[in-house]
Amino acid sequence: MQIKDRAIPDLVAAELAALSEDRKGFKKEFFFWPKSISNLRSLESIWEQYFAKLNSFLNFTNDLNEPIWFHSHMLRHMFAVQHLLQGMPIDQVSRLLTHDSIATTERYYAPWVKERLDKMERDSIACMRRMGMIVTAPANLDPANDVHNVLDTFLKGLAKTGKVSPLQLQGVAEVVNGLLRIGDRAGWIPLPNNSTGGAQTSTRFLLAS
Repeated sequence: MQIKDRAIPDLVAAELAALSEDRKGFKKEFFFWPKSISNLRSLESIWEQYFAKLNSFLNFTNDLNEPIWFHSHMLRHMFAVQHLLQGMPIDQVSRLLTHDSIATTERYYAPWVKERLDKMERDSIACMRRMGMIVTAPANLDPANDVHNVLDTFLKGLAKTGKVSPLQLQGVAEVVNGLLRIGDRAGWIPLPNNSTGGAQTSTRFLLAS
């Protein structure tokens, strides 16, 4: 469902549709704006009072079991963070939040950008491996897979041009595998299962495809 060109979950739409039709005290173009409130500042003040009363019925706590005072802006924060964690670009989240500048969004939400979180995790895994540690990582966060994916794309691109013969492509693949083996021994680019088989198997697949 969309309201003023903005999509909302069906569950939310159903709850709004279930509101009483007798809403004479509210402005027609808004769900929660009483006619008695003339400006946005007064509306915010009223809802702050409502949420203050609501907290007397809530029992929210944090990870340390300390009480949390709920306020409506938490819903806005959750909306932004969850969209970023699901991979939405921060410039689009900024527009959804109606920020005047993306700099405002980055100031508060940059730590939650999924690409940055994933890169930080991959960099951490690579550092631990360079220190000689064995780290089993999910495929999407394994630094080695980043390298292999780039190489696969590169080799596929060469093959599609039609300007490189299979023999030349095999030569490039062997050079790439050699570099990967050197990187593996140096701890820069750990190969799958600490062997050269992963890259070579991938290359043979490319040559056959």
